Amino acid sequence: MTTFGKRKPSEKQLPLIRERYERYLGRPISAEGPVTLLTEADLSDLLPGEVPPALPALVACTVAVPDIALVRALLTENGLPVRKTARGELFVPAEASLGAALIFRET
Repeated sequence: MTTFGKRKPSEKQLPLIRERYERYLGRPISAEGPVTLLTEADLSDLLPGEVPPALPALVACTVAVPDIALVRALLTENGLPVRKTARGELFVPAEASLGAALIFRET
């Protein structure tokens, strides 16, 4: 997930940025990954409380897990803060996970 803030692209620039990342990755960018491009406002909507340390920035990554209840229990037992994304997925804030938020998605 990459976000742009101080140099906020206009809505017209986002398609150009998307095309650039699609060329880098060799495949289309979708809401399900591998990369999601967000404005700073969109980031706060998706991951409440997250603020990028620099811009542009890789602010989060998603980990596929087979049992989300087990992951929640392990995180809580180990004293890590657990929050929910706007999509209802669990995440550990960047501050607690060495610089990038960790989103957990049950597969």
